[in-house]
Amino acid sequence: MFRNMRYFLREALTSMGRNRWMSIASIGAVTASLIILGVFLIVNLNFNFIAEDVETQVEVRAYLDEDLSDEDIARVGRDLVLIKGVKEVTFISKEQALEEFREQLGDRGYLLDSLEKDNPLPDSYRIKAHDPHMVGEIARLVELLNGIEEARYGKETVEKLFKITQIIRIIGLAVMVVFSLISIFIISNTVKLTV
Repeated sequence: MFRNMRYFLREALTSMGRNRWMSIASIGAVTASLIILGVFLIVNLNFNFIAEDVETQVEVRAYLDEDLSDEDIARVGRDLVLIKGVKEVTFISKEQALEEFREQLGDRGYLLDSLEKDNPLPDSYRIKAHDPHMVGEIARLVELLNGIEEARYGKETVEKLFKITQIIRIIGLAVMVVFSLISIFIISNTVKLTV
């Protein structure tokens, strides 16, 4: 086996010495096509990672009725966890919601100081799904529960987001297939030319 390897290696080096410029050109073409393919593979993987990361940010916000007792709020939380496809449920008090809103406003957060005593924001639950594509169905089921005033998930925005991420994945896959075929074509033609 080693004798065969030595023979093939010696023949390859002899051939490369005879056709030095053709060998350099073929090695350069193969290297360039593999580098281009690798770069597009990395770009495609990054786009897929970003798309998945953005999709995991999708959540349902379940706003509670105003007159619920602490016991009723806890019951709603237990009911939410039982909904199929729910990954995580987090209670957001009206005070926490006001503080989050203040943080979103940044330097203009002082505008909310007058709302401290008479906070108009409702208590709510933040719901994350195992599969982000299920948020619509989860929101529909959440609205059926007693004690829920409304469930929102930004339907139009979420649907656009899913369409965009799907298009990115399809384009990335198509580009990878095209570059793979081009690389195979270049490599096979280069090998034919040098042999």
